[in-house]
Amino acid sequence: MRNLLITKGRIEAANTNKSLFIEKCFLNKKKRELQIIMMVKVSSDLFDGEYKVKFTLFEKKRPQITVYDSEITTDKVEKIPHIFKKYSIPGEVRICLYYNGNGKREYGNDMDFLKTLFPWTLEWIYFYQLFKETGKWYGGGI
Repeated sequence: MRNLLITKGRIEAANTNKSLFIEKCFLNKKKRELQIIMMVKVSSDLFDGEYKVKFTLFEKKRPQITVYDSEITTDKVEKIPHIFKKYSIPGEVRICLYYNGNGKREYGNDMDFLKTLFPWTLEWIYFYQLFKETGKWYGGGI
């Protein structure tokens, strides 16, 4: 099945200065599983500038969220907390937003994307910018 372009546009979260500009959004059927792939630009009053983010949502697997930043170099990838280093390369990092082990369920595919993954991604970017400035991760987590 070919990819199907769904939409292009801006989503504004109510009562906030958060926005999500959808550049591309595809439905893809791969290995008998439906995927939704969104390439977006995000901005917020929490952080400076705009970041490109790729959200890959699956029917049965955990979502994959990748943040793009040209300032991320090879040496910095090894130092950035809350990423999947195995899947991160200079310029793009797959970020870790929630813990899904020991019976603790912070995210499930039945949860609302705009109330979970989207704001969590904005928070991750905010803490990432602080990390770039201070060398310390203030975002908590494991």
